[in-house]
Amino acid sequence: MSSFFGEDAIRVFYETWQRYNHTFWPLVIVTYICAIAAIVLSIRKTRYTNPFISAYLAFLWFWSGLVFHLLYLAPTPGGARSYVSGTLFVIQSILMLIYGVFRKELDFKMGMNMYSRVGLMAVVNALIIYPIIGARTGHPFPDGPIFGIAPCPMAMFTFGMFLQTQGRFPIKLIIIPLLWSLTGFFALTVFELYASGGQLIIGVMGTLLILYRNRRLMAQHS
Repeated sequence: MSSFFGEDAIRVFYETWQRYNHTFWPLVIVTYICAIAAIVLSIRKTRYTNPFISAYLAFLWFWSGLVFHLLYLAPTPGGARSYVSGTLFVIQSILMLIYGVFRKELDFKMGMNMYSRVGLMAVVNALIIYPIIGARTGHPFPDGPIFGIAPCPMAMFTFGMFLQTQGRFPIKLIIIPLLWSLTGFFALTVFELYASGGQLIIGVMGTLLILYRNRRLMAQHS
C-alpha cells in the first residue's frame, strides 16, 4: 500500500510532522494540562465541567483541522486528501460547540460503570501509551505525532471523554470521529504508525458502546 501513496509522499509526511512539531511544541504542554483538567472536572463535577470539556474538545478538533490538515499537510505532495479531513474536523469542532456549549446536551461525569472504564482506558492510551509506542517504534516526538496537536491520539481522547457522559448521546457527534478512527488502519499499514492501531479499536468500540447505551436508555423510557 505504500507504493499507492508513493515513497516521496510518505517522506514528505514525516518531514511535515517534524516541521509542525518543532513550530508548535509548546502547545503540547498546554493541551496536556487542559486534558488533566478535563479528567479532574469529569471526576469532581462542577458547573464548569460540561462547557470546559466541550470547548476543549472543540478546540482540539479545530486546531487539528485548520492548522495541521489545511495549513500544513494539505499543500504537500499527496496531501490533497487533507482538504477533506481538515474541513470535516472544523465541522466537528462546530458541532462540539453547538451540542456541548450552546445546547448543553453533553453531561460529563466519570463513574464506575463499563462505559467510564473503557473511556478512561482510551484517555490513558491517548495521553500516555500512544507516545510511548510511537517512541519505541521509531517515531518519537518531535519526529512523530503526539496528543494535543496530532489528530490520531486526539480521536482516542475524544471517544474517551464521550464515554464519560451521562444520558443519551447525540449521534451526530460520533460520525466524524468514527470516520477518522477508521483511518487508523492506513496510518498503521502505510505510515507504520503502530500506535494508531489503538485509534481504530477505540473508535469502533466507543461507537458501539455509545449506540448500545443510547438504545438501552430509549428502551427504559419507552
